[in-house]
Amino acid sequence: FHHFVVPDASLRLDPGAYPAEFDLLSLVPDRRLRPHSSLGHMVDVVAQTWAGAKTCQLLLPSRADPSTAFLDLQPLLDSGSRANQGRPVLMMATTLALDMLRSQWPEGRSIRLPAGSRLMDTGGPKGRALDVSREDQHRWLCAHLGLEPHAIVGELGMTELGSQRYETVLRAHLIGDCESSSSFAGPPWLRSVALSAVDLKPLPAGQVGMLAHIDLANFEPCAFVLTADKGRVVQTNSTDRVELMGRVPGSDWRGCGLDVEQLLSDSTMRDL
Repeated sequence: FHHFVVPDASLRLDPGAYPAEFDLLSLVPDRRLRPHSSLGHMVDVVAQTWAGAKTCQLLLPSRADPSTAFLDLQPLLDSGSRANQGRPVLMMATTLALDMLRSQWPEGRSIRLPAGSRLMDTGGPKGRALDVSREDQHRWLCAHLGLEPHAIVGELGMTELGSQRYETVLRAHLIGDCESSSSFAGPPWLRSVALSAVDLKPLPAGQVGMLAHIDLANFEPCAFVLTADKGRVVQTNSTDRVELMGRVPGSDWRGCGLDVEQLLSDSTMRDL
């Protein structure tokens, strides 16, 4: 996370109540809503490490039913009004939560987040179609939140893996030691391979198949994970990179973003 999302911040290996370098805004369900969420745990660790242990939750438990949620836009709008004097904003959100942010955004309103702000898009809607493409969604975020295109970093992760992959767009812009790409790079102990859907044999680099991951950080659970994600693995000088291309036809929907959609839709139905 530090290498690809906050490479310009201090490297802190142990979570603790450090001085804040970012204001953290989260569109990820917090531990009150989903106590066992690995993504919620990740947000907590990031907050303790780079946000002074403070997280401003935009997804809040509904008063009528704490097991559901509503989207509170006011902290985000307030952050835009502090553009010239505030700390940079670090947003963490699933793709479906960003889609709901767009749909509930005040008409005709735009803000500019403080310089150095960025967004980590955790993805998540595996198999679920959005109203707009990911590219159009990111263009909307740039236009309405004042983010630069390179400040939106996609993440590829899953509960079953201890490691994540990230797009290299922000590191390429800030540090310049890698090429900017929307494919997903990872640490050296994580390897991915595209497999034939017919016999699960490895395919040559660049061919599209079912993605499998070998993660040596999984020292307790299984280190070999087969997914129903379609994609290809591209080799670079330093490591492999993954390009996602949807889901295998007929596979189940997966992803943390579906949980956000369920939380908000349950709340909406109760309000009706």
